[in-house]
Amino acid sequence: MNDFLRFALLGIGVGAIYGLSAQGLVLIFLGNKVLNFSQGAIALLAAYTYFELSDAGVPMWPSVLLALLGSAALGAVIEVVIMRPLRDASSVTRLVATIGLLTVIQSAALLRYGDSTQFVKGVLPRTTWHITDRLIITSDRALLLAIGIIVTLALIGVYRHTRFGTATIAVAENPRAAEVLGWSSQTISLANWALGALLAGGAGILIAPINGLNVVAMSNVVYGALAAALIGGFRSFGWAMAGGLLLGVAQAETVRISGDAGWSTAIPFLVIIGAVLLRKNTLSTRGDAKQQLPAVGAGQIKASSMAVVAAVVGLGTLLLSGNMLDALSTSLIAAIIGLSVVVSTGYAGQLSLAQYAVAGLGALVAARLAAEVGLPFILSLLAGAIAGALAGALIAAVSLRVRGDTVAIVTLGVALAFQALVLANPVFTGGISGLPVPPPTLLGMSFDSVVHPTRFAVLCAAILVLCCLAVANLRRGEAGRRLLATRSGERAATTLGVSATGAKVYALTVAGALAGLAGGVEAFSQPQLVFTGFTIDAAMALLVAVVLAGTGYIAAGPMAGFAVTGGLVYYLLTLTGWQQYLPLALGVLLLINLVLVPDGLVPQNAAMVRALARHLWPGRAAADAPPAVPAPPTPSHTIPRRGATLEIRDLHVSFGGVTALDHVSLSVPAGAVEGLIGPNGAGKTTLIDAVTGVTRRYGGAVLCDGKPFGHESAAARARAGLGRTLQGLELFDELTVLENLEVGSGQRSKWAYLRDLVWPKKMELSPGAVAAVHRFGLAHVLDRRPHELPYGQRRLVAIARAVAAQPSVLLLDEPAAGLSAHEREELVILIRDLVDEHGMGILLVEHDVDLVMKVCDHITVLEFGKVVARGTPAEIRADHEVRRAFLGETETV
Repeated sequence: MNDFLRFALLGIGVGAIYGLSAQGLVLIFLGNKVLNFSQGAIALLAAYTYFELSDAGVPMWPSVLLALLGSAALGAVIEVVIMRPLRDASSVTRLVATIGLLTVIQSAALLRYGDSTQFVKGVLPRTTWHITDRLIITSDRALLLAIGIIVTLALIGVYRHTRFGTATIAVAENPRAAEVLGWSSQTISLANWALGALLAGGAGILIAPINGLNVVAMSNVVYGALAAALIGGFRSFGWAMAGGLLLGVAQAETVRISGDAGWSTAIPFLVIIGAVLLRKNTLSTRGDAKQQLPAVGAGQIKASSMAVVAAVVGLGTLLLSGNMLDALSTSLIAAIIGLSVVVSTGYAGQLSLAQYAVAGLGALVAARLAAEVGLPFILSLLAGAIAGALAGALIAAVSLRVRGDTVAIVTLGVALAFQALVLANPVFTGGISGLPVPPPTLLGMSFDSVVHPTRFAVLCAAILVLCCLAVANLRRGEAGRRLLATRSGERAATTLGVSATGAKVYALTVAGALAGLAGGVEAFSQPQLVFTGFTIDAAMALLVAVVLAGTGYIAAGPMAGFAVTGGLVYYLLTLTGWQQYLPLALGVLLLINLVLVPDGLVPQNAAMVRALARHLWPGRAAADAPPAVPAPPTPSHTIPRRGATLEIRDLHVSFGGVTALDHVSLSVPAGAVEGLIGPNGAGKTTLIDAVTGVTRRYGGAVLCDGKPFGHESAAARARAGLGRTLQGLELFDELTVLENLEVGSGQRSKWAYLRDLVWPKKMELSPGAVAAVHRFGLAHVLDRRPHELPYGQRRLVAIARAVAAQPSVLLLDEPAAGLSAHEREELVILIRDLVDEHGMGILLVEHDVDLVMKVCDHITVLEFGKVVARGTPAEIRADHEVRRAFLGETETV
């Protein structure tokens, strides 16, 4: 028992520092909705500032004060210069910006101080306190605990009982609504960044005397702080501090029990995974604001471009030799891991920091099978890819309950835990001597990287080309459109029958397979495989390079591969002695790029090349012509008649103590239009959400042709024939109008996920989509993106996308809002066509009473979640109560 208490007391000091740094993470997240990975780097900067000032003879407390003020000032500069311009960017983009900050600060510190450990004088007095004869605690640990508790209580008091705290919570919930009430979200964000950075600096100054001052170790403080902040849900200061203390104690006790530093190191990352799973979606988005996602390439690989690249790589392998050829091979292997980032982050929006860990698993499996089982080279690579795919699927399974930034935290926890428990464990990896790997042979030819480095480089290039083709095929196929639709708008994608769960699992599985394959190739790049390069720092450096190039573009993978440490660019810089500046340069370029050119260098340069080509060769402009539009469907090739009857029985929905729908029943017969009207807040959209499965917590029953849906997901209901439009449109702004319609027209076959990697099927618009394109006059905007169109046209695109799926029952949520008189007439004609000619059942929620009366066969009136009237249009107009309540003042309901 005494041993338990003794180690627990030792862990309290580090735990209190985790808690202090976690409080800073909570502050920054509340004020800016940013998960700040640079928190440890800010702590590093403050600790070294204190060290430098003390070393220069400045008294201790002035040194501490100046270091803290510097931290706060740095936080304010970060907010104004970087985060404020990225205010409307996606949460993933903002998170990547903090990784860029971490890279810049850590790289600069390594250039200045190297990787040695400095010993600094403690700020707090260190004396021995005897609690019992055998139970001892030092005063600095006790004071750290007291400081942590005092700061926590102060933060709780400020943020619960002051106007500033109320404003911070309001900005966290909905920044634009807070601004309407007179609060400046920018001022709140600035203040919280400064305070959060101040706490990070304090944590750095306090932990430096305990662990020593080391650049990498200081930056890693953020991982323990992340785990503690997650325990507090990034909202609770008390739970964040408690989580930090528990982590510190758990690490100390793990050392006592196992004596293995690996398990102690892994504790925070295992807690990260557990906290995320228990808390589900901890990190939410900012209000309902539409975030700007990075642009995505079309996945087109031109034969001319491939020929040029092949010629350059071929010439390089022939002309290069020695270490330069090894560097080329390293770049080509890293490029494959870069492609995995393009798939997971660029296409699916799942920011994975585990790709190098997955590559390490692929290398471990391939090396052991080749050396111990004698598995041939190709089969060993395949085994590495399969291991990576399984790891990616496992990470996806753990991540399914969360989204956004939380996925990055999950993958971080998985990567660091695997690194500490497996890749750093000599039992599995052979320690510093590594694992012996037999030289690769293929078709009787040796590809030994030592004896035949040129052959090995050519092999790496061939594998990279095949991977690029697979990723390009994926982008052009239906599977790629599903990933991009899920990334752009998960709810909208599910209402079109796309399984968001399936898309995420698929993306991380394919990304894992690519990373595992790269690891397998890496295993055969050296006679003795060591695992020191499969680190989270390498993963972050590669991510920085991919985002800098343009994370949605295939070329970003190879470009990033050439920029990694040990790659070709790095080797060329060694000839000048500047190689140590490469990570710093990449980090600085990333930050500039995110602010000025957020989509990356690849699309920016491509746009410049196209503009130059149009100027030099005007005739090439024809190549940019809009896509061809299919002819209107003929009677023999039109929308199939597949109408169904929708029944809603005793539907009731409550949110907390508020009843949104109170036992509503209605029917939408096949071949008829049912109107649903009522004032704002009557529950009309809630009814559509419940029927289509967007809201699944409801009572009552929803049936289609007599078959109850039960608790099927929105995607399953869409595949069963329920289609809908969304009140907020939620178009996929990163896809063209044509691609939006193609998502709606998709066959939703699961085989597309495998087929599209090899042979993407040419997509054709459904007859319903073609009919809507011609009815609404969208043919001339098919190659444009929705955000480039006027609001009225965007709404027409949303309707056309819903019709493209050719549902049995279509639920339209205020489809006429923002449409011109002519567009409304076309909408009426389309609705009647869908009903009269194709037998579709339509539920129409609309505020335009004239349109409702003109197009509907039957109308139901809702008020406060209850049905107050129903009947034909003539009967509703004749109902005096309805006229008085809804039609008396205006002609809108």
